[in-house]
Amino acid sequence: MRAVACATTGEDRRFIATEPPVKQREWRRSYLLAALTLLIVLVAIEVIGRVGLLVVPSLIGMPSRTAREILREQTERIGRLLAPDSLRREEIDAELGWRYRAGFSKGTDYINRQGTRNLRVYASSPPSEAIRVAVFGDSFVYGNEVGTADSWPTQLEVDDPRFEVPNYGVGGYGADQALLRYRRDGAALHPQIVVLGFTPDDLRRVVNVYRRFIDDREWPLAKPRFLLDGSSGLRLIPSPLLGAADYERLRAQPKHVRELGRHDAWYAPEIYDNPLFDWSGAVRLASVIVVRLREHFFGQNRLLKGDVFNTEAEAFRIQEAIFRQFAAEVERNGARPLIVFLPDAGSLAKARAHRLTPYAPLAAALRQTGIDYVDMAPAFIAAPDHEHWSSYFMPGGHYSPRGNAIVAAALAPALRARVPSGAAGSNLH
Repeated sequence: MRAVACATTGEDRRFIATEPPVKQREWRRSYLLAALTLLIVLVAIEVIGRVGLLVVPSLIGMPSRTAREILREQTERIGRLLAPDSLRREEIDAELGWRYRAGFSKGTDYINRQGTRNLRVYASSPPSEAIRVAVFGDSFVYGNEVGTADSWPTQLEVDDPRFEVPNYGVGGYGADQALLRYRRDGAALHPQIVVLGFTPDDLRRVVNVYRRFIDDREWPLAKPRFLLDGSSGLRLIPSPLLGAADYERLRAQPKHVRELGRHDAWYAPEIYDNPLFDWSGAVRLASVIVVRLREHFFGQNRLLKGDVFNTEAEAFRIQEAIFRQFAAEVERNGARPLIVFLPDAGSLAKARAHRLTPYAPLAAALRQTGIDYVDMAPAFIAAPDHEHWSSYFMPGGHYSPRGNAIVAAALAPALRARVPSGAAGSNLH
């Protein structure tokens, strides 16, 4: 009995002595297998991400450049912006963000010495029997992609010499900058009517501070913006880059661009704040998808709800407030305000299909508040050559000479009908 016990004890000892190395080897194999599996999964995800970067960003309309590439281009373009160049149209403006240079001339693009895009200069007050209409807004007001003579403000003057139409449009402007320019320059020429042009792309600009946050291939220009103050008031946030010295600092320290995102609705921390964005294709692909989904589908402040403007978005509420403020200030200066909706190609396609334009909720808000407006979409649809409506637009999306002519022809009678009673030109029809 004792021998058996001893034998059993010996076997137990041998078993106990060999058990730890066997289990350790099994655990090592398990760990190695798990690590290898994880590595294979991560590599597969990264490969999928890299392949996806070749396809997905183009499908969702969002570039997938690294933050390093974006900042490198930013630095290069700031250098070009600050370099002396007598042929450059844009100038930094502390109040407005940027402006077009008075006296600029290049080919058929001409800005007079008063800083308006016109082939003439204007007396400080309109002459007898004249109808002076000052127009403010973006590139659709300025007339990008056509010469000064073909822009609709100039065509108004040519078609009816009684019109004087100083054109204060500037490419890239939002309605906030247009309002600020009216405050500074708009009353100087004593217009009888003041027009604020609006194009669908303008809506996103009223919640933007730095243009490259909307599109990282844009010029590195900063702008002021308004915040809602109370239910309907506006509080101005000045541009964070007021002059050449501020741009020089950003040029020297490109990553400080993140500071410009504080009040910018289009600032994407997924791109600028994530250290893995530059190093991982999978992270970069996921980031651009998340940004696009937030901007277009799930974000509370997305611009569109369905096919029309989201009336609950901050941008929509600010745009409404800007229209109200514009109308009130123009009326205080003794002129008549008028909002003019200038449809882009996408809006016109919807109107032709008897669908609501994206800006339809804004038009409804103006009707509710009693602010006067004119929508140019019906004029395009009623044009005799409307079956060839694609000819109304240039390759870059702005109006062609024909598109500008349609606006001028439709707007002329609307303006004549709105000349304030008793003002010069009020008897002209």
